[in-house]
Amino acid sequence: MPNISVSADSLFTWTAEADSGYVTFAMAMDLFEKNDLISADFNKGTTFESSDTIGNYYRTGNRFVMCIEDPNDDYMSSSFIVAEIEPVENGHFRLVARKEMAHANYDCCNEGFFDRFQKCSPAYFLVKRCVTGSDYCGAFLYVFRDVAHFGEAVHFWADMPAELTYWFCEEGRKARCLKADFEFTVNGDVLTVYMHERTLRESTRKVLSVRDYLRTFTFSDNQRVPLKSVEVKSAEPSKLLFGRK
Repeated sequence: MPNISVSADSLFTWTAEADSGYVTFAMAMDLFEKNDLISADFNKGTTFESSDTIGNYYRTGNRFVMCIEDPNDDYMSSSFIVAEIEPVENGHFRLVARKEMAHANYDCCNEGFFDRFQKCSPAYFLVKRCVTGSDYCGAFLYVFRDVAHFGEAVHFWADMPAELTYWFCEEGRKARCLKADFEFTVNGDVLTVYMHERTLRESTRKVLSVRDYLRTFTFSDNQRVPLKSVEVKSAEPSKLLFGRK
């Protein structure tokens, strides 16, 4: 995580007041310029208009967490920044932490800014990073509490646009595929992930085995701590955690 300067020169103005909303280029320009987030050859007149929407934000306490386009990405298709800011004095804010990210190729897995970056509980956030290939789109999903400790985020893989799904295939004559569907809930500081895992024969997609289990994590002193992984009957987690029959 980059070290953030706290000098007076790095302070900037921020006009948002609502609990959530869109970020325009004009809103973020002062943040970009005061914190060296724009390259020397950046030309704001050719890349962005002031009214262009470049991301979204959420309020958490007196801070704001946002996910915004990288202003140096000419095509607004690959790079983005997750940032956290807080007020200091005289209506100014400082950049607390930032995490620079990039899709693998382009943004194929999101339907708008509020799909890419979401607040999934009062204290936790979800961001999606897309991965693309030939006729394929998937995503890594990251669940985190604050940007400064983004490295402790719980992350998992999802096929898109289907519900959170992971495919992994072994190579060889008897190739098998592992297909897993994920769902998760956040309760306080505990993240619970339910995974329905099926092993299939790659050539026929015949199901060879089925396994369901719950994995739980907590965040203690800003460290991700796995609590347990418990195998369960397939009907139990869907009914109890997610209201399914």
